[in-house]
Amino acid sequence: MQAPEALRKWRTDASLTQIQAAEKVGVSGPTWSDWENGKKFPRNDRAEDLEKLTGGSVTMPMWAAWVRRRTKKAARRKAA
Repeated sequence: MQAPEALRKWRTDASLTQIQAAEKVGVSGPTWSDWENGKKFPRNDRAEDLEKLTGGSVTMPMWAAWVRRRTKKAARRKAA
């Protein structure tokens, strides 16, 4: 499972709205939505906060792997 999907699963399992989850980490609802939809990724400090909040369900290495995959896909598209 990729980081954005894991984040959504954690939130829904915790019965939280995006706004409620965002407030727990100190970000806006749109920022949380962008993370869940894979439009953006959290800064390192926020990724650490997510690790703590989710009890390790969403980790920094997951986000790093997701960013690497996304970067590789973008490079392949650009090269084509």
